[in-house]
Amino acid sequence: MKKALRLLWILAGWFLWSQSALLGQAPPGSPPADQELARELEQALSLYPNPSDGEFTVSLNHAGDRTPELQVYDLTGKRILDLGDQINREEGRLEARVDMRDQASGIYFLRLRWGDVTVTRKILIRR
Repeated sequence: MKKALRLLWILAGWFLWSQSALLGQAPPGSPPADQELARELEQALSLYPNPSDGEFTVSLNHAGDRTPELQVYDLTGKRILDLGDQINREEGRLEARVDMRDQASGIYFLRLRWGDVTVTRKILIRR
């Protein structure tokens, strides 16, 4: 089982690397401000604990005035959760506590969209 999860982890990493639109980048040809925002969001986004037993916290230390879109996808690209209504705002910090204990063990992707900028992180759920 551990070897299978390790292989899935490696494949998911390759998938993220090969899909540059999923990484913390603005779309090609975007203005420099969007490219800078992508770098800021990539550094400000944290996801812990990872690996997780199904409960984890998403935190974004960013002082923007809008609330980002936050979703969880499985390896097939199917949206599992939309976390928009679970985001709490506190003085320049956004936080969402996520409960995926009803999902199968495996690799999932957390996608944060802030306007035209997208940042994706992978999360490993294992029991």
